Amino acid sequence: MSKTSFAKGFLGGALAIGISRILGFFREVLIASLFGASYLTDAFFLAWKIPNIFRRVLGEGALEKVLLPMLGKEIDKKFVGNLLFFLTLSSISFAFLISFLSEWVAKFLAGTQEEDFIENTSTFLGIMAFYLPFAVINAFYSSLLQYKKAFFVSYFSSAVFNIAVILFTLFFYPLWGIFSLVYGVILGGLLQVAFTLTFAKRKEVFFTPKVGFHPKLKKFLVNIVPSFFSAGVGQISTLAEAFFATLSGGGVLSHLNYAFRLFQLPISLIGVTSSRVSLSYLSGKKYSPNLRHLEFSLKKYLLKGGEIALFFAIPTLVGILFYSQPTVSLVYERGEFSPSDSLQVSLYLSLYSLGLIPSILYGLVSNIFYSKGRFYLSFSLSLLWVLAEITIPAVGIAIFNLGGWVIALAHSVGAWIVFFTLCGVSRSCGIFARVVVRLKRFIPLWVLTAFFLALTGGVANKFLTLAVIVSTALVYLFLFKRFYL
Repeated sequence: MSKTSFAKGFLGGALAIGISRILGFFREVLIASLFGASYLTDAFFLAWKIPNIFRRVLGEGALEKVLLPMLGKEIDKKFVGNLLFFLTLSSISFAFLISFLSEWVAKFLAGTQEEDFIENTSTFLGIMAFYLPFAVINAFYSSLLQYKKAFFVSYFSSAVFNIAVILFTLFFYPLWGIFSLVYGVILGGLLQVAFTLTFAKRKEVFFTPKVGFHPKLKKFLVNIVPSFFSAGVGQISTLAEAFFATLSGGGVLSHLNYAFRLFQLPISLIGVTSSRVSLSYLSGKKYSPNLRHLEFSLKKYLLKGGEIALFFAIPTLVGILFYSQPTVSLVYERGEFSPSDSLQVSLYLSLYSLGLIPSILYGLVSNIFYSKGRFYLSFSLSLLWVLAEITIPAVGIAIFNLGGWVIALAHSVGAWIVFFTLCGVSRSCGIFARVVVRLKRFIPLWVLTAFFLALTGGVANKFLTLAVIVSTALVYLFLFKRFYL
C-alpha cells in the first residue's frame, strides 16, 4: 500500500463522511430550531441513543473489523449468506424485545423520575427500536462494499439516512410535531438500506440470507461481541452520560448532544476514515504466515495513518479551542435555540475537544489488536473508558453537584487513559512519537493558525465565522494534496 493510494482512499471516505456529517448538522440544527433544548428533546435524544449506538458502532467499524479479515481473497457465498440470515433474524428479534421493554429501559436509563419524561422516552424508543434491523443490514453490505474498495459509496449511505430524516421532519412537523422526527428515523433506515443494496448489486456483492451454520460463523460470533463493545465503547458510555445528564436537570442532555455532534465531525472525518481505510488494506495481511512481515505492515500503516490523522487533528483541536462559541452560534443559534444555549454548548464542546486527539487515534491503535485477532484484550482495555465516564460524573454530579460539564470532561479523560493503555500494551507509543516528529515541519503553520483564530474569534459575526472556518479548511486541504497526494 503506497502513501498515495492510502491518501486517496482516505480522501474518498472522508468526502462521503463529510457530506453525511454536514447533513447531520442540518438535522441537528433543525431539531434545535424547532424544539430547542427541553425535557421533550431530552426524551428523544435518550430514546435515540439505543438504536443510534448500533448505527454508529456497527456502521463505523465493529462489524467490518471482524468480517473483512475473514473474507480473504475470495468471498465464501455460503458463509456470508448464513451470516446475513443470522444478523437479520437476531436484529429483528432484538428490536421487538427493546420495543416491548421500552418503558423499563427508559426508567433504567433516566436519571429523573418525571413521569412525562419517562413516558415520552418509552414511546419514542418503542418506535425507533425498529431501526435496528436497518442499521445491521446496512453495516453488513457496507462492509462488503469496503471489501471492493468502494469507500465513498459505503460511507455515503449515512447521508441518505440524514436526507430522509430532514425532509420527513420538515414536511410533517406541522402535523405530527416531534413524532415526525421519530418516524423519519424509520424511513431513513429503509432508504439507507435500499441505497446500499443498489450499489452492492453493481459491485457484485449482493447476497440473500441463507439458513445454515457455516463453520466460520462460530468464529465470527465469538469475535463480534468484544469487537462491538471495543469499537463502540465511546458510544456505549454515552448511556452513562445520558443518565447523569438527566440527573443534572432539563436541557443538559440536549446541550451535550448538540456539542457531541459537533465534536463527532472531526472524529468521523479523520479518525473513523483513517481507521477503516487502513483496516481494509491491512485485513488480507492477517493470514500471512510470516509474523515479522505482519509486524512490519502494522508499523507502516500506523505511520501513514497516524501522520495523516494528526495532520488534520491538531489544527482542528486549535480551531475548536479558539472558535467553539462562534461555531456553535453559527450552527445552532436560531428559532428556539437561544444565545444562552450557545454558551452552554460551546463550553461542553471545548471540554470534549480536550480528548480529540486520542479519540481520533483510538481506532488506529485498536486495529493492531483486531489484525492479530486479539479482540477480547482490546475490549477489556477499552472498558477503562467506560469506567472513567461513570466514576468521574458519579463523583462530580451525584456527590458535589458540579453540573453537566463534568460529563464532557470525563469523556476526554477516558479517551486519553484508553489511548495510552492501548499504546503501552501494543508497544506502539514510539511509533506515534515518530509520527509527531515527522509532522514538526507544520508547527509554524499551526502556530500561525492559532494566532489567526485568536484574532478573529472574538468577532460576533456569523459570516466572518463561516469565512474563517472555510478558508482555514481550504489551506489544510491544499497542503494535504501537496504533501500526500
